[in-house]
Amino acid sequence: MPIDHHGKSIADIIYKCLEFKVPGTEVYLSSRLLQTSEFAKLERIPKSTLKKIGGGTDDDVDFVTSFEPQPDVSKLKAKLFDEGQSEANVKIKLWDIPYIHCPDRPESKNFCMAL
Repeated sequence: MPIDHHGKSIADIIYKCLEFKVPGTEVYLSSRLLQTSEFAKLERIPKSTLKKIGGGTDDDVDFVTSFEPQPDVSKLKAKLFDEGQSEANVKIKLWDIPYIHCPDRPESKNFCMAL
């Protein structure tokens, strides 16, 4: 049976679904991704590069961060980007799951750690 729950209780268990690799979890998470109009403004940032997180040395930058669903665009830009020589093509999306996007919630912290 596929995961198809959009109530607040999913936030309490979704990180466990990731940890235990419950079938259908990836499909569910993909279905809950959305891009807000504010995030769309950040798709092309001239003369900016994504911040490197975790001390990686390769060119791929993968990281998870949490913030409010309607953040101030200038604050979000400062959190994610550094001054640089290249242009960054990014697509910032939000998981439409209760509490997951709120950095002060334990559900958000558990989810990010499970990823």
